[in-house]
Amino acid sequence: MSAMEATSNTVEARSSLIHHLNEDLLLDIFMFNAHMDEDPYESDRPIQDWGPRALTDARNVSHVCRLWRQAILSSTSLWGRLVDLEYLVHMKEEWRWEIIRRTGISPLHVKGKQVKNNPAFLLLLAHILDAHWERIDTLDVVAYFEKNYKGDFWYPIARPSKALKIIRINLGALEEPIHAGLGQTLFGNDAPELREVHFPMCFPTNLYFYSSWLSQLCHLIVSNSTSAPRPTLLAWLERLCGMPQLQTLSLSDVFNPVLEDPMPLPVVKLPNLTELQVSHDVYSAALFLNHIEALPECRLGINISEASSTAEFPSRSLLITEVLSKYSQRWFSANTKCTNLALETTWRTLLIEQFEQNRSGFPSMETPVFTARLDVDYNVELQARLPYVNAFSHCNFNHITMLSIRINSTPAPSLQNLIFNFVYALPEVRSLSTTMEVIAQLTQLPRGTGAPPAFPKLQTLDLSTTSVCREDKDAGRDVEYGCEVGEEFFRQRLEDNCPVQVLDLTSCNAVTNFGYLESLEGMKVIWIDREGNQQEAICGSGRVAEGLGLLI
Repeated sequence: MSAMEATSNTVEARSSLIHHLNEDLLLDIFMFNAHMDEDPYESDRPIQDWGPRALTDARNVSHVCRLWRQAILSSTSLWGRLVDLEYLVHMKEEWRWEIIRRTGISPLHVKGKQVKNNPAFLLLLAHILDAHWERIDTLDVVAYFEKNYKGDFWYPIARPSKALKIIRINLGALEEPIHAGLGQTLFGNDAPELREVHFPMCFPTNLYFYSSWLSQLCHLIVSNSTSAPRPTLLAWLERLCGMPQLQTLSLSDVFNPVLEDPMPLPVVKLPNLTELQVSHDVYSAALFLNHIEALPECRLGINISEASSTAEFPSRSLLITEVLSKYSQRWFSANTKCTNLALETTWRTLLIEQFEQNRSGFPSMETPVFTARLDVDYNVELQARLPYVNAFSHCNFNHITMLSIRINSTPAPSLQNLIFNFVYALPEVRSLSTTMEVIAQLTQLPRGTGAPPAFPKLQTLDLSTTSVCREDKDAGRDVEYGCEVGEEFFRQRLEDNCPVQVLDLTSCNAVTNFGYLESLEGMKVIWIDREGNQQEAICGSGRVAEGLGLLI
């Protein structure tokens, strides 16, 4: 055999290895990739500019070879997981119905998002619900309905379903979904496989609140149930007592605010809960949380707004403080592997977040594992009477090594002071991500006379902005003094014997004159040059002044 023939046979053998895979294994691989949950929402982009999707990937893979095509076309269960409404409404009608035909009698995963009025989307959705409701196991739909929509969209899902496992719906302006008698319920109160429910809409609670299938749910997310009548806090707690399998619970404004001191409330034990979120007025939320028993490792999201009546009842303020303190202390004591913390204020809100991924900065897309958003829209005098905003003062933050601080606009003085109360509670911070505006505030903190330096172990400073402006009344305009703030901060760090080792400016859109950094010998500076390339240099080498002296 010649060398050329041997090489040819080797290549052919290698290229044919895929043909030795069992067809069931091939289908397992194809099914693994048939996840529409990862498909991006393409909004108004032309379809030719859309990226890969689960449906298009399956179609493209079916063109690779005869074996793959045969396996894919014969799998009705694969096509049943690919009812991509967003994509199908852009296809020719014959291709649209071909996809539905390929699903055979398999369970259907129906997914789509349409935030603008699109008759084709609504017609396709209505047809699938009407003709194939009995085999839909996942319904994940955001649809835009005008108030004068005449279609009877809700009739299909008032029918029983033996297959439905997950329903996530948001139907916009469709405010009166079911028009039948008062006894009407979702799924005919018969959905034995249902495990996950999302109702993020103005949705009449009476359509599902007393349904038997609630007791079997693992995930319940309900928000903005403003349609009357709304259950009371007591009714919700009593209902949750019969839902021990819950793993995710998120309630946003789903019960009437508690205006008077309530009767004794039951304690709800949820041993399987891994995520708990509540959004309500502060007193009602505190009462709710105080009657939920979950593991300390349970992810938390607390979003509360103040009600003016709270300040009139000192006992309520005390309860709020105790509940927030209990939950925050339990969380930060039990979840020491999360070493990051993010603090943010606006003029009326304090936001405290922690993320699963330990990295500095505010992750824009990552879901936090702990969130506390406190809305305290009060004047300074009244805020002084609300001690619950200091409920985090007793938490142990000694494991926090990465901190992000943002101050958006000018917050009320009490909120701004609260942010800087955290400074002395975070002695182990090594990495700080913030703005020069915050640095200006840090330089004003008390020094000497026994006061410890802020962040004594700080090593890396990541600045997203380097600008600080103040009003110059003589000039009649704002004056930039970011350089002066920076010089003062680094000087203080040297005097306190805790100098910054790395200054990261790569997040800055604009960098003013940082040539003065050359005097801080040994500190590393990282920045993006005019050509978009990352540069770094050691102070004292001359390269920092050369690269940043006039870089704007």
